[in-house]
Amino acid sequence: MTKNQTNPALIENRLPSAPNNAVSLFADYAFPLVSPFGAFRAGAGVRYVGQRTHATNVDEIPSYVLVEASLSYDLAQLDRV
Repeated sequence: MTKNQTNPALIENRLPSAPNNAVSLFADYAFPLVSPFGAFRAGAGVRYVGQRTHATNVDEIPSYVLVEASLSYDLAQLDRV
């Protein structure tokens, strides 16, 4: 925070639960319609959320990494079989 007229003690503190760094990457692949898996899509991703502080700016919440995956099927392709 750079300004806080109601509580000047909070100036230079970080906002609660705001991470130092955050990065997200996700990729999605649609199989060609002419392949046996033509109606399928597959995806995978990773998300990193850096260390954060609690509202007191004293307690620290550790960083974490999430790994995600997805698989979907286009039901409209069932009519084409």
